[in-house]
Amino acid sequence: MKNLKIGLALGGGAARGLAHIGVLKVLEKYKIPIHIIAGTSMGAFIGGAYAGGMEASRMEEIAINTNKKLLARMFSLAVSFSGLIDGKKIEEFLKVVLEEKNIEELDKRFACVATDILTGEEVIIDKGPLVEAIMASISIPAIFTPVYYRNRFLVDGGIVNPVPVNVAKKMGADIIIAVNVIPPFPSEIKKEKEENNKEENKKSPPNIISILLNTINIFEEEIIKLRLEKDKPNFLIEPDISNIKPREFYKAKEAIEAGEKATERIIADIWEIIERRG
Repeated sequence: MKNLKIGLALGGGAARGLAHIGVLKVLEKYKIPIHIIAGTSMGAFIGGAYAGGMEASRMEEIAINTNKKLLARMFSLAVSFSGLIDGKKIEEFLKVVLEEKNIEELDKRFACVATDILTGEEVIIDKGPLVEAIMASISIPAIFTPVYYRNRFLVDGGIVNPVPVNVAKKMGADIIIAVNVIPPFPSEIKKEKEENNKEENKKSPPNIISILLNTINIFEEEIIKLRLEKDKPNFLIEPDISNIKPREFYKAKEAIEAGEKATERIIADIWEIIERRG
């Protein structure tokens, strides 16, 4: 197994992306070495932290202890011409958690995906400040202000590449484990509608955040299908997180457990291919 490079392709999904921590916990438990990580959006955050040497148990501790009060402060509205949230408080949080490292200094090879909002191009970031790269990859259009990075205005990479298997391949991965945390549509708006309909006379339309997130969910689901048909990973892990809304970060324990369960189911198959090809 000396020269065999194992890569992770971690997808976006906001709070649902916390399931990636559960995936990493199980990979650590069974001592599956990870050499390359490509991440989009929340997958960029979790993947970047892991590439920087943070163990899954530490990520779990941070995620579970991030309460609603802290989340409300980080996601407080700061409406600008380009978005509802300027992202400064989130950037401060990331700098505390991840420190101010450059991608080139990380323990594992890492790259994340963002989208040039003016050209529609996929932008792969594999150099420079880690926090800046993650901020670009997680900046959901219209919700977050775009990140100005190397003469481009960048937003969430999920618009062009929700589960970046092709990026892990380009980085030299021989075996790719992909994690998709985007549940089948319909999700967010349907749930809100069901909740509103519990009381027959109390109906209201979904809020703007739900509309934006669900709009992205719709086209990301289609992009994922097309992308995974073209660039097939060796393993695709899809945790059952359909009962978690994108903004429900306080359900970290539930998301992590879903990631663990989904990974445990295929761990023997992962080891089998590693041993066969190693």
